[in-house]
Amino acid sequence: MKKIILTLFIFTLFFVLSGCGYKIVKVDKTINSDPAPTVVPNQEPAPVTNKTIDSQPKCAAAAETFYINNGYKEKTGLSFSYNSHFNSKLDKCFILISAVSSKNDALFVDLYDVLEKKHYASFIGHNNCDPTSLVLSNNPNKCLIDSGNVWFDGNDLRNPADFHTGFNGMIKGGSGNENTFKQFMAYVNPFMNN
Repeated sequence: MKKIILTLFIFTLFFVLSGCGYKIVKVDKTINSDPAPTVVPNQEPAPVTNKTIDSQPKCAAAAETFYINNGYKEKTGLSFSYNSHFNSKLDKCFILISAVSSKNDALFVDLYDVLEKKHYASFIGHNNCDPTSLVLSNNPNKCLIDSGNVWFDGNDLRNPADFHTGFNGMIKGGSGNENTFKQFMAYVNPFMNN
């Protein structure tokens, strides 16, 4: 057992000391009156930031890259989709990712700043919480645990969130209902609109 731990430690140390495969890139900001970009052979492009994402098409491309690089893909019984939006008032590119389970009607929604990779909102609940449908279903209480959080600064480690709706744990109580997702989206929509 000690040999395994020692081997893992040495491997981790080697990995860290070798630079973890990341490159440190120095970016010099220069002001150029020529609007055409200057291409220098063998020079890596400058990193994309919110300041360079100045239009919806560029934001859409960055959002697609974010979506692919973070492993969102169809899985058995789980369907993913996303929408992107460049919010010119906030100067940020947002992606709203949704996942719906065909097995139990579960719904997962997350809002990220594509470039800063900050998590602005999260919802875990159900796709259909219509009271009439719930009465007719085999699980009329399924939406009681639906909940959503929104962090206006993108700091999802901060607790409590700036806005919370629905179920709030066994100690604090509260429950989700047919309005939980609507309330959540009322706080998310301003990020996705100018």
